[in-house]
Amino acid sequence: MGIQTVSVMFTDLVDSTATMYRLGEAAADALRREHDEMLRGEIGVERWTDREAPR
Repeated sequence: MGIQTVSVMFTDLVDSTATMYRLGEAAADALRREHDEMLRGEIGVERWTDREAPR
């Protein structure tokens, strides 16, 4: 197997906890999923693995 490139990107939704309390958990999760889908579309990656920070 040859050399492979791995890219790691971290994003943070500012005030995500406050957003969850303001919108409710379901709507905040939907907003996060929309954010993730937009990133996937813009980056155009072949493989994508989500990892969420521990709470």
